[in-house]
Amino acid sequence: MANNRYVMVEQQAFELDTFVTPFVGGGEDHAIDQISEDISEEHGYVYVQTSAKRLARNRLLGPRVLGGEVAAPLYTKGTPTLLYYALGAVTTTEPVPALVPPNYKHDITPGTAIPSFKMAVGKDLNEHGFVGCAMKGVKIDYSVGDPALCTFDLLIRKEITPPGTLQTPTFPDYDVEERTFLGVEVTVLVDAVAAGYVRSMSLDISNDLVEDNHAFGSRELPNLRVQGLEVSGTVTIAFDDIQRYLDVLDETESKFEFLFATGTLGTAGYRQVEIVLPKVSYDTAKLPTDSNKEYVLEVNFTAEIDPGVDEDPITINIFNDESASELIA
Repeated sequence: MANNRYVMVEQQAFELDTFVTPFVGGGEDHAIDQISEDISEEHGYVYVQTSAKRLARNRLLGPRVLGGEVAAPLYTKGTPTLLYYALGAVTTTEPVPALVPPNYKHDITPGTAIPSFKMAVGKDLNEHGFVGCAMKGVKIDYSVGDPALCTFDLLIRKEITPPGTLQTPTFPDYDVEERTFLGVEVTVLVDAVAAGYVRSMSLDISNDLVEDNHAFGSRELPNLRVQGLEVSGTVTIAFDDIQRYLDVLDETESKFEFLFATGTLGTAGYRQVEIVLPKVSYDTAKLPTDSNKEYVLEVNFTAEIDPGVDEDPITINIFNDESASELIA
């Protein structure tokens, strides 16, 4: 059996029950070489128990909903589109015009709403199609010896039946620009000063989607409703500096920046993923003693806005060769 596995996404209205058009290609199909995918459905069957028999009567068809996770490396193309779907707003500029190929900077920030999308998942035999997809949240994990990883938590309205014909997407050359980054390539700044001995970082972006707003007349969710947004995380730091611990004790708020970059800024081959948290509040700190092992500080934080300075609790800055229309499609 041939190995043909992929995830492809493209914006589409949440309420539509079919793929309006095939994936258009030309950079707008966002083919992603994922690590894993796990989508499942709750059919919502209702089995009514009555007094006539010990057994429940035949099933009734109740509200149905799908969901699950897609995990992918933090590529500089493909994955940023999913990050845009999770946050909802982006501003694109071309810092150095007329480069060949071009080099664009995308600043992804929280929006007042998030886009919905369709998704195709190749599974060796067929392509499985999903419509009415939206991001419940995303978790971004960095550690020293592992590639940066994004795990996307999805709410899905419907799976298309029957499955379709497999496509043959082309993935970027992982060994050149379009790749993920190891933790050893990350620069960490706290209040614009380089921070040493950071071992790992985990960041959670959570959209408070309404998942039970079914209405009379349909088993599927009628529309996408977005409520709050929460950004929180954890960092672990080798305990060679008391300052972070003092920050927690003194209830200090700090700015965090995590920068991945390869190539030379201002050239066509430059690639970057930077996560900026303009103000974080340290919620808890753990500095346990474990026999004669080294001390490692674990700090849990919540990202906030910085009033009058930065009204976004998180900004993700991406450099790649995608235009604005290609990134958000």
